[in-house]
Amino acid sequence: ELGAIRKSESLVRYYYQLRPEESGPLRLSYSPSASINYHARLLVNLPLWQDINLVAITEYTWLDSGITDSPMIDKDGYLSGFIGLSYRF
Repeated sequence: ELGAIRKSESLVRYYYQLRPEESGPLRLSYSPSASINYHARLLVNLPLWQDINLVAITEYTWLDSGITDSPMIDKDGYLSGFIGLSYRF
């Protein structure tokens, strides 16, 4: 899957902007803006038994500059994953 997720300016501001008391003497100028993060996801669904499947998901997300410009963020993307079982009833 290839996709994109839009994050509003208020959400980016809430999670990625330092409050004045957190920034200390370094008054970094960061102006949050709405962001679109793109991702690529690979999902594997492997049948093990009649109603039980092994599920594995790997996803890489590229962060928009509205987030990466924050002094809290030092990377422009991240890799995440999941391995588990699913049961169909």
